[in-house]
Amino acid sequence: MEKLLVEQYNTDFPERKYDDKDEMSQEDKQFLQSVQKTTTFENGHYCVGLPLKNEKVKMPNNQCVAEQRIKCLQRKLQKNPELFEDYKSFMDTIIERGYAVQVPTHQVNRDDNRVFYIPHHGVYHPKKKKLRVVFDCTASFRDRSLNSELLQGSDMTNTLVGVLLRFREELVASMADIESMFYQVKVPEHDADLLRFLWWPNGKLTEPTEEFRMTVHLFGATSSPSVASYALRRTAEDHRDVASPEAVQTVLRNFYVDDFLKSVATEDDAVTLARDLQALCASGGFTLTKWMSNSRRVLLSIPEAHRASEVRDLDLQHDALPVERTLGVQWDTETDNFTYRMMLQDKSMTRRGILSVVNSIYDPLGFLAPVILPAKLLLKELCKEQHGWDKDIGVKHAKDWKRWIEDVTHLSNFHVNRCLKSLDFGCTASAQLHHFSDASEYAYGTVSYLLLENTEGKKHYESDWPEQLDRKEGSLLNDPEVKNKVTVNTIKVYEDMEPMNKLINYHSSWHKLKRSVAWILKVKETLWKLKEERKELSRAISQTEKDPDKQKLKLEQHMKKVKGTIGKKSLTLDDLVTAESEIIQFSQKQQFGEDIKILQKGRQLGRSSLTVQARSSSTR
Repeated sequence: MEKLLVEQYNTDFPERKYDDKDEMSQEDKQFLQSVQKTTTFENGHYCVGLPLKNEKVKMPNNQCVAEQRIKCLQRKLQKNPELFEDYKSFMDTIIERGYAVQVPTHQVNRDDNRVFYIPHHGVYHPKKKKLRVVFDCTASFRDRSLNSELLQGSDMTNTLVGVLLRFREELVASMADIESMFYQVKVPEHDADLLRFLWWPNGKLTEPTEEFRMTVHLFGATSSPSVASYALRRTAEDHRDVASPEAVQTVLRNFYVDDFLKSVATEDDAVTLARDLQALCASGGFTLTKWMSNSRRVLLSIPEAHRASEVRDLDLQHDALPVERTLGVQWDTETDNFTYRMMLQDKSMTRRGILSVVNSIYDPLGFLAPVILPAKLLLKELCKEQHGWDKDIGVKHAKDWKRWIEDVTHLSNFHVNRCLKSLDFGCTASAQLHHFSDASEYAYGTVSYLLLENTEGKKHYESDWPEQLDRKEGSLLNDPEVKNKVTVNTIKVYEDMEPMNKLINYHSSWHKLKRSVAWILKVKETLWKLKEERKELSRAISQTEKDPDKQKLKLEQHMKKVKGTIGKKSLTLDDLVTAESEIIQFSQKQQFGEDIKILQKGRQLGRSSLTVQARSSSTR
């Protein structure tokens, strides 16, 4: 229950902003120093030591815990032949590939307190019938576990939202993932005995267990995600001089742990990137597999063995491309849309059941927020009424809940374009993000609209662009805390060397723009006055003081007093009026520049003049 609530709060109130980088903690710095010091490159793979909090740590002998857990696992496997076959297949694979080896006989009895046993168990993927054996690095013995001794490391992973948004930028999209990413990063032999585990030779449950040890970083260790991300980024950095710049930037910006997602402008670019990216990753021991794209040409350029299983047997010239799930989002590669197929769990009509169902809806980009909101409001109402977690919610609330469940099923007809621009849009010259937010006594939220302009002046924007905010009764914008969160602003990114143009594009309101321009003009005026005052002071001091050093000292002392007064005066009404006039004049020069030049030469404006057209429109 605590986990469900924490997940809900983390979804609704994310503390980390999009691609915001926090300052490194002391433990993060220690982690980075550890991996940098211990990293080597051997046999085509990076080898990174376990980032221990204490390099000389001594671990208790927990073999008894491992033996107890393996006996429990043995009984479970004997009762479930299907589970046993899947488990045995997994263990056989990691041993055959060298990810785990049997401990040599002469090292079995190592007794320097650098041996630790990791229990393991199987977990089936919730969406696929695939078993993964997870090593329980949290298993504690005498208040010690492997994870308690490991540094988690700094978050080197790109944000999920950032990767997905970049995936929507261009027309040709591709995705892939790194095969067994953690297992491609080796562990030095002197650390491997901290990763021992028990297993049956050849998978025969009737035989005594033997001791094995991992030779790679494993699933379940708190440090493994950061270590693997470090190794992948290290691959890009170490091969920056020989790899294509686009491939290097892709590794640094377009991976979410082991998932690669990127969109580019043309099929040629996509084919080239796929080739270069595979080569770069391979140079660090990483293999990109499960390739998928909305371009058949890109898929044909990928070896069949490395394509996603859904497209390996397709006739790419005639068959429709499939729907692929990526980072929790369903991507219909044929129509190039994000789609939704809701498979809600059948839970009891209690607070606990409703919370579980709501949390099962994964929506990283927030497309479904308006749909999910009624269910969250129902949870809020049940909380206010102090319903018990396992108490039936009652007839009235049950009716609302059933109606919501029925409504959610219609999401199968809902889709969102993956690409943010149309097929014939061309190159983007200007991109503007407009954010609208509002609050009521029930909830607050925000929506962002993208306005694009290409090099020919053509614009592309959302079809349901709002004319104004609909301020409902009960708005809480007078609440200072809510007002701080609820804003209406505009963020514009525009490639232009004109400073005033940038200033206008980057401001969210006319009032803020006027104040900014007023301060710029004030600083400009102050700097000019300082320059003139320095000349006057220098002239006056030179008439009374003949020593050049003393002249310089007196001048600096006087100027220090003058500079101390800068910025201490607030803006006046005259400052704001002047700023408004400057902005209007600038805008007029931008829009009617040619007309102004003609008028300055004393000539008449033609009928095609923008000024004449604007005057005609205003008098109609």
